[in-house]
Formats: sequence, structure tokens, C-alpha cells
Amino acid sequence: MTRASCGLQVAVELGTRYRIAGIEFITTDAFPAAARLATLEDTLGTVNAVGGVYVADRLAGSLAQLQQRYRDAGWVEAEVGTPIATFVGARISLRIPIRAGERFKIGEVRAVGGGARSRVAVLESLGLRGGEWYDGTSIRSGLARARRQLAKPLELHTRISLDRRVVDVEVEVRK
Repeated sequence: MTRASCGLQVAVELGTRYRIAGIEFITTDAFPAAARLATLEDTLGTVNAVGGVYVADRLAGSLAQLQQRYRDAGWVEAEVGTPIATFVGARISLRIPIRAGERFKIGEVRAVGGGARSRVAVLESLGLRGGEWYDGTSIRSGLARARRQLAKPLELHTRISLDRRVVDVEVEVRK
């Protein structure tokens, strides 16, 4: 394709448009397989999905999101590696290594500051119990509920204990 503008001509040659033949995750963890694939898909399953078009830079962003989803689901040490690509004609197959590590549980759950009623309301809104799997998405939802209920600023603090394999959760009720 050639375009002229201001007397300058530029020739652009598009490379091969690859379709994804398959995506395999190299891991042994219990993260839901469908959630892994859904995190990679872009533009309603037409980009970076099996049968869809491969777009490398958008895949890189999706892999970062997948790593965050793992960490939110309790695999706080998870690392998503660089995809291994196999090209055959205009088709590509991807193998994506994931080192999830151990899944962490919730350790202590505390509310500090404010009055006793505020602390109880925060803990009820969070609905967390020590020993359950760590779930960052649920924690953020519970924190949003507590903020609406109390109409007070709340600050979340988490502490990861690598030796105990838990995440302690503390919410500070501010004035």
C-alpha cells in the first residue's frame, strides 16, 4: 500500500496474518482452564483466541492480566512466562508456561481504628474467615460494601507470610 501526503510517499507492507490453531497452558495448578483462555481473548473472541487472529502486543497485555488474576485467586507468587510459538503457514500454536506455586489462604482478618461498631461492620462486610483461599476480588468487593455502609474512608493492608503460606488482612477505619 502506498500513500502520498505532503509530497512524501510511504510504502507499508503488512506481514502474515496468523490465526491461532491452539493455546496450551503448561501448568499443573487448579486455576480454572476456561478462565485462563477467557483472560487471553480480546474483541469478543476474535483476537488471541483459538480460531481468532494473533496480535502479539495485545497478548502481552492479556498475559499480565492473567498473572494478576492468578495472584488475586491466591497464587501470590504466580509467574506467567513467555509464550512458546510454533508457526505452520499462516497458523500459530501457543504454549504458555505458568509457574503458579502454592496457593495461599487467608490468615488473620482484623479491623482496627474507628469504634467497635465500625470494626464489626467492616468484618461483616468482608465476610472473610481465616483458612479460606485468598480471593483479592472478593476482598475488594467486601471493602466497597463496607465503605458504602459506613461512609468512612477505609484502608486495606495485606501482609504475605511466605513461611505460613497465608495472607493476613487488616482494614483500618479512618476518621
